[in-house]
Amino acid sequence: MPEGNPGLDIVLTVVILILLALGTYFLAKKVTKEIKIARDEKSLHIEGLISKSDINSVINAYISRVSKGTNFSLIYIDLDKFEDLSEAFGTREAHKILESIAKRLKKILPVSTKIARYHGDEFLIFLNNQYNQKQVAEYAYKILYELRNKTKVQSAEIDLTGSIAVAHFPLHGNSLKRLLESLKIAIYQAKKLGGNTLKIYSDEFNQDSETIEYFYQIKYAIEKREFQLYYQPMIDYKAHTVYAYEALLRWNHPTLGVLSPQKFINIMEQTGDIHWVGKWGLECIIRAQHELETINSEYKHIKFSINLSPKQLLSDTISVEFAKIIRKLKGKPENIILEINEFALFEKQEQIFDNLVKLSKIGFSIAVDGFSIDLATIGRLEKINVDIIKLRYQKIDEADSVEKRFMEMLLKYAIENQKIIICEGVESKQDLEQMLVHGLNIFQGYYFTPPITFIEIQDYTERFLENKNIPM
Repeated sequence: MPEGNPGLDIVLTVVILILLALGTYFLAKKVTKEIKIARDEKSLHIEGLISKSDINSVINAYISRVSKGTNFSLIYIDLDKFEDLSEAFGTREAHKILESIAKRLKKILPVSTKIARYHGDEFLIFLNNQYNQKQVAEYAYKILYELRNKTKVQSAEIDLTGSIAVAHFPLHGNSLKRLLESLKIAIYQAKKLGGNTLKIYSDEFNQDSETIEYFYQIKYAIEKREFQLYYQPMIDYKAHTVYAYEALLRWNHPTLGVLSPQKFINIMEQTGDIHWVGKWGLECIIRAQHELETINSEYKHIKFSINLSPKQLLSDTISVEFAKIIRKLKGKPENIILEINEFALFEKQEQIFDNLVKLSKIGFSIAVDGFSIDLATIGRLEKINVDIIKLRYQKIDEADSVEKRFMEMLLKYAIENQKIIICEGVESKQDLEQMLVHGLNIFQGYYFTPPITFIEIQDYTERFLENKNIPM
């Protein structure tokens, strides 16, 4: 018999081994994925409720066998501000709250109803064709009103509300995927109204798919801790040191990379997630202060600032919540600046005035951010008790007496009223030199550095201390 080709045999052997390895890899990957799904469902399990995969199977099976003209409905519940409760009382207590809510839902709904904990603090309810649209709406409103009742946590009673959406098959989708999309849009509409409300899906809703998708991604990003603070220094030029670091929000998106607030902050404003940002951000900068001071005690004078929107300042609990965080983390409010933008709105909002006074009493410094070169704005400052004025850099024409007079008036006002002026938006050495001529001394902008991470802060501050590589 002729001898085989040794080279060909080796190639075949290698190919077989590669195929076996790939088969093993994909099998292991599939098993790992199934284990993860099982583990996730176990962590979501609440007694008396079915799992997410089970309710999906029930709905898909129902769709596949119902005759033309058959209807059914889905109700989606998304609890409002549940992450605050989870942080305040802990994961175990939060799970007990969800168990309590599940029991209350089962008392309201018919026995034939299928209820699943669909994700975190979200529930999906399936009502078959025994119930018409009017009956489904009545059940949804019963749930809304039930959630408005006080919820017991340990020895306390708390307010816990929900945003509720309703969608009907096949009117609002002829598949589970389409129905869930409709429910997401309706939930988004409910959240935009501040939550604690019910929305039945309508084609008239704004179906901006990118906005809706961001809304849900933001919700999960909060749970997964995908948000991060970057910091930009405010430089005290004369003292040659860092006066403060401004905290700037960024989203480490898993597929789109690092996103600036322009991509998502308006959605957070609409849905109320901006209140979470404020509390979380305050906790972050307090921890950053502690860590920086631990590295070098000479850094204890450095302040940190965080931005607050008018919507946050309209909350009647912001001062109480911030005071709690200060006590819990042993923060130093005298080293924390709260930056307020769009201050012109303040004239019409007594709640904002009241909150600014309360926050000042706690010890926070208040800064007006984005101050422009405008003679009329100085008069407004008299109505707002602020400590710091953040002036946007604007090239001043030496021949323009109005701009020069404004700068003179602003500096005089600051000196007489013991206000600090910080010039932001300094992009070049020329910008810096022009502002120095006008008597300004504290600066912020890309000329010194773009926003940096906390790890980079340590090196940046150290280099200032050692007088190295800082543009001055």
